Amino acid sequence: MESNNTINSHLLKLGGIAGIVAGLCVLSFALISQIKGILFTPEVFDGKSIEPWLQHLNESPQLVKLIPILPIIGFSCMLVFGIVLYQKIEEKTWQKSLALVGYLIGVPIAVSTFVSHFSFVNELLSFSTTTPEMINQIQVLAAFKMHHYMTINFAIGPLFIIVIGNSFMAWAALKAGILPKWVCYWAFFNGSLIFLGIISVFFPIFRLSQIGGPLTMLWFLTSGIILIRKNNLLN
Repeated sequence: MESNNTINSHLLKLGGIAGIVAGLCVLSFALISQIKGILFTPEVFDGKSIEPWLQHLNESPQLVKLIPILPIIGFSCMLVFGIVLYQKIEEKTWQKSLALVGYLIGVPIAVSTFVSHFSFVNELLSFSTTTPEMINQIQVLAAFKMHHYMTINFAIGPLFIIVIGNSFMAWAALKAGILPKWVCYWAFFNGSLIFLGIISVFFPIFRLSQIGGPLTMLWFLTSGIILIRKNNLLN
């Protein structure tokens, strides 16, 4: 019995830490990148020039090279968080199984995308300074790569991690009483916003619903704190 309590305590602590780190890392990345103008380039969906984004990259080269580490760590922790909730929900439900599939697909896609983007931006900085005569060709290539990057970040990753992963895991957690009801309903709300955000790739009128991304990071942070508090109650 004591051994089970110890395992439960360690799981809760691990899940709590993972949720907090996930939320803090991705929120920090988004906030700093947005302030510096190096985060997203939604103009690629409208066929506009990404020259302002390239200029921002050249203004903060060291930051650009280091900051992708934050989302790589953050998204990796989301998978840990999801696995912990899967283990804590003892009932065998299709909701938690589907949610785990969402995390297992979405997190590797998101992490590999940021690793690829990290390599691309480093090469982009190098080429833009050493071969200025090729700036037009570089901008065309960058626009294609950024369209791919934006599609993953606006649609593919959120679909699997937030709409499928978080929403269905929150559904399972609600039935099992693992998380408070309001936290579960918050996850449903975020999932609905993100679904509209995915549609915004094709219909810009819904682009404001991308606020579901930062709200989801706050959800991870809050859920992590709740798991830590549950662990403290067990001890």
